[in-house]
Amino acid sequence: MKILGCDCSTKIIACVLLDENESITRTMTLVSDKKTWDERSRELFKDFQDFVSFLRKAELEPDIVYIEQAIYRQNIKTTLTIDSVINAAKYTCVLNELAYKIIDNRSWKKGILGKGNAKKEEIRNFADSKWGDVINSQDLADAACIALYGLREKMNGKLE
Repeated sequence: MKILGCDCSTKIIACVLLDENESITRTMTLVSDKKTWDERSRELFKDFQDFVSFLRKAELEPDIVYIEQAIYRQNIKTTLTIDSVINAAKYTCVLNELAYKIIDNRSWKKGILGKGNAKKEEIRNFADSKWGDVINSQDLADAACIALYGLREKMNGKLE
């Protein structure tokens, strides 16, 4: 079993692929510095499509993709921008006939770290202790924990 965890922001899709042993098979951080959110989401859509194609060719296609739901920000434009990047990831899954699940950040944090309001430092410390130097950013730490939540949910049933 392979699970791909994705953490999306206004300019990034961080991806971590885990195997059934909870080992990291592949990481990728897709970044767009385009000026408008529409240009960024289109570029990230294309880049994520290329990444999924690479995984397929390398026989590393995930069984399911877990994508973190947009977190509401006080600035509605930021929330909508993150949501457009998430939609780009979802549409890539649809076009490639990949199952996906949108997961709330409180759910994966509670399932993996034991508390739904875990802070960035706690997430990073967990990821560093579990996977070491492979995780080199907060975005990848989040994506790895999202993938881990998905893997454990698929293998053991619901975590909450």
